[in-house]
Amino acid sequence: MLSERITVLFSILQCTNTDIARYAGCSSGNISKLKSGNRIPDRTSRTIGVLADAVYRYADSENMLDVLCETIGSADSTHECVVTSLTDWLYDTGDIAYHPSGKIIPKSKKIRRIKRQNFGERLDRAMVLLDLSNSQLALLLSVDPSLVSRYRSGIYSPHDNKQLYDKLSNILYERAEKNGCLSDLAGLCRVRTEDLNADAVSYWLYEASAEDSTTLAKVLLRSLDDLDPGSVPAFKLEAPSITVSPYYCGTEGLRQAVVRFLYEAANTGGELMLYSDEPMEWMTSDRGFFALWAALMLECVKNRVRIKIIHNVNRGSDEMIDAVKGWLPLYVSGMIEPYILMRPATPPSTLFHTMFLHAGNACIRGFFPSGAGDERRYEYITDKGYLGSLEQEFGMFLSSSASPFLKTYTAAMQDEYISSRTPAKGEAIYLLTELPLFTMPHDMLEEMLSREIPDKKAREKTLDRCCEIGNDFMRNIKKHNVSIILCQSEETETNEKYVDFSPVLSDLSVRYTEAEYDAHLNNTIELAKKIKNLSFKTLSTVPFNDIEIIAMKEVVSVIRTNRPHAAFVFEHPELTNSVYDYLQMLSDSASLEYCVL
Repeated sequence: MLSERITVLFSILQCTNTDIARYAGCSSGNISKLKSGNRIPDRTSRTIGVLADAVYRYADSENMLDVLCETIGSADSTHECVVTSLTDWLYDTGDIAYHPSGKIIPKSKKIRRIKRQNFGERLDRAMVLLDLSNSQLALLLSVDPSLVSRYRSGIYSPHDNKQLYDKLSNILYERAEKNGCLSDLAGLCRVRTEDLNADAVSYWLYEASAEDSTTLAKVLLRSLDDLDPGSVPAFKLEAPSITVSPYYCGTEGLRQAVVRFLYEAANTGGELMLYSDEPMEWMTSDRGFFALWAALMLECVKNRVRIKIIHNVNRGSDEMIDAVKGWLPLYVSGMIEPYILMRPATPPSTLFHTMFLHAGNACIRGFFPSGAGDERRYEYITDKGYLGSLEQEFGMFLSSSASPFLKTYTAAMQDEYISSRTPAKGEAIYLLTELPLFTMPHDMLEEMLSREIPDKKAREKTLDRCCEIGNDFMRNIKKHNVSIILCQSEETETNEKYVDFSPVLSDLSVRYTEAEYDAHLNNTIELAKKIKNLSFKTLSTVPFNDIEIIAMKEVVSVIRTNRPHAAFVFEHPELTNSVYDYLQMLSDSASLEYCVL
């Protein structure tokens, strides 16, 4: 019967009612009724058509189409064939007999298989089909060919660039139309030729490809690499011409209240405590206001205003991207103490809550239905007694529902960074643009420091810091697998080489002689040959120019190699897993020339 076959199918595909409901665009309760047998629609009904389509798209995104086709006896994996075969299979009254040809890999362990279906892989297949070179596509997109190369290899994706995101799909569709190969592109996108359009190409490239595990990492790391602490527009701090009121309404009202709030904080000092789970359009949709907000926030951190903010991760990807871009320039100050709201994913909220608190001075507070629009109302509270209770409320919320998002260490916090480092314990991937400091022979490091630092006490302090990192690294590779990926393009190979002291947040600049560089490189290679847990790989492109990354499952350190030096240490599981998966993808594509297998 139908319910029994759905139950068996979901078990084989390792999916839940919610998984399929997400692709079907309905509630999980509707899927539950089909699975339990409480609802038995006709095989030609729209319900079954939507269910079959959702199962197909789920299997496609999870790289399990081969399993689905084998289960239902589909001759091939095109959308039309699978949906037809699946419908027939669901209503077959015979016994269910399924004997998989091989062991089905659980979703949680399918990372390597999923990577073969990421955005870069699909773009590469489309470009080969359409006979498009990197330079040709770059010209059509009005970008540098090196960016297309990074897209194609999976290093970057245009998810955070809406203009390129849409333009790319249109270019591929129009190219197929011009070359008379729409049916071939439709087969690649797994849709019928008559259903192929730019939107179908876009879905196949982005939504249907396995970007989920690495997209957040790419956005975050690109933002950190592009970070320019001086990029916030200059802003002359003047008293805002805003009506002083006990409440403000709608988007424009909130903007006025925020300008008043931040201006007073920048002039008064103290501490800000910020939380909001409402959509961020009020801040990001108007470029002029966003620039004003960023300038006022910068003025606050310049005036040593400490800021505690609770970020809400249950936002859409676009909002997360805007949040990352808006806040990262401020993190370099070291004045931001960010947290992540630790809540499981929930359905869209029917109520929103905003609390912007300037301890002892003022609070903007709103609590309203999600559909309130410009009728939503924000109190501007200045009563000292009320502010005291709100500060306690924020503190309780912080301690019970939030966890640290990241810790930022500036160059001025060098000693604190070194002393606070947690010894590396576990599998790790290093993405570097220079040879690792911790594989340099001790005698060579000592000699080079003697050449550059005349003061013995200062030299020994730097040497001790470097040795601490080196010893930590050597202890870890005795028990755990560690990969070092050295990113060097042809251009960087011909440049002068400098020792990378950014892991200790040092501005020290020490140039290698040719013999010293070769000796350091050879020592790194010999370590990889001698130590079975260590691999040393090379990547012929440089994904990031100004950052280096140390990724582990539980902690990620992103080190800014340009001035001002800074280290960003993340411990939020969703983010650390995303970065680790992304670096693992790069590691898989790196040269294994120096890796002991």
